[in-house]
Amino acid sequence: SFGHIVAGIALIYSTYWLRAVRWAVFVSPTKKVTAASLLGPQFIGFTGVALFGRLADLTRPYLVARRIGLTLSSQVAVYTIERMFDLGAAALVFSSALAFTPRGLPNHHIFVRTGMLSLAATAAIAIFAGIVRVAGGAVASFARSTLGRLSQPLGESFATKILGFRDGLNALSSLKDFALVTLLSLAMWGIIGAAYQIGRAHV
Repeated sequence: SFGHIVAGIALIYSTYWLRAVRWAVFVSPTKKVTAASLLGPQFIGFTGVALFGRLADLTRPYLVARRIGLTLSSQVAVYTIERMFDLGAAALVFSSALAFTPRGLPNHHIFVRTGMLSLAATAAIAIFAGIVRVAGGAVASFARSTLGRLSQPLGESFATKILGFRDGLNALSSLKDFALVTLLSLAMWGIIGAAYQIGRAHV
């Protein structure tokens, strides 16, 4: 169905616009930019990924850095946080789909149980992220002292990663920005799921 092909492409392309809006929110504490100025790097970056694989994934932060005049390292950090929100939103959509599987499907109870466990894990990760954003230094010190009893390099490594995670989360300067980015991420992955559903229903 040509109409469904067009609809699927339109849905996927709309997610690039949402990605540009989300990236603009991420960089807003450093520099105010428009989503339109970031749309080109999204298209070019994902085209590179389609042609050359995930090795081309850093094309987007490089192009964004060139476009808006910020350092590449700062945009790689934004890319990392973007991926964290992608993972969380995709996990929430996936878990919800499993948890509310229609009763008529075989092994319904297994789908529901898996979905509930996945939702619980996603919620636990979200709570941990909130704690790290508020008290990242204390969490890093706890990890350093606890894991340091087993191995000092291991404790230092975990503490460094927690602090880096906190610094990335601090890119969102307010609760409003955090909520906006969360809603954009959920909307984007909902649209991606809808695009797949359109294709699946007519295969």
